[in-house]
Amino acid sequence: MYGMVNSGIRSMVLDQYGENVWQRIVARVPNCPDEFMRMESYSDDVTYGLVGAACEELGVEARSLLHELGEYWIPYASKAGYAVLMERGGRSLPEFLQGLDAMHSRLALTYSSGEEGGRWPSFRVTDVSDASLRLHYYSQRQGLQPFVVGLLHGLAKQFGTTVEVELIEGREMHSDHDIFLVRYSA
Repeated sequence: MYGMVNSGIRSMVLDQYGENVWQRIVARVPNCPDEFMRMESYSDDVTYGLVGAACEELGVEARSLLHELGEYWIPYASKAGYAVLMERGGRSLPEFLQGLDAMHSRLALTYSSGEEGGRWPSFRVTDVSDASLRLHYYSQRQGLQPFVVGLLHGLAKQFGTTVEVELIEGREMHSDHDIFLVRYSA
């Protein structure tokens, strides 16, 4: 994954738990640097290792940590230099989600295409109404659904709306991708 993801994990841990906790987490992950270049590609093993080590260190389940990271990610990405890109992403939650793939395409042009980092997720929106939509999430990486749910909650906060997210179809259910029913209101 790109260093931006690992930097986000690092930033969240430092902000919420402090330097000592971060150092203990990094020490648990083989060949893990203390800091990351945001636009460089790192092995997925480093990212998954950081999540696993953080769960052990903090005594939380991966689902909980990934959800927390997803919520944290939205303001983090804005502070990390992507505020304009995010502002241009849309004026509402549905509009933003409908443009997410285009945003990833623009970002992919600026990032190095390392072996693992270049595998961007894909999002497609269907069945949009005034109160709900279906978000189709495609990724070669396993286990990141809680991160996506956290992202949706973080985006809802950004747009001043409330959101309920339900996984209605997923790879665990023998689908080739995950489908979330997203209900929202202002």
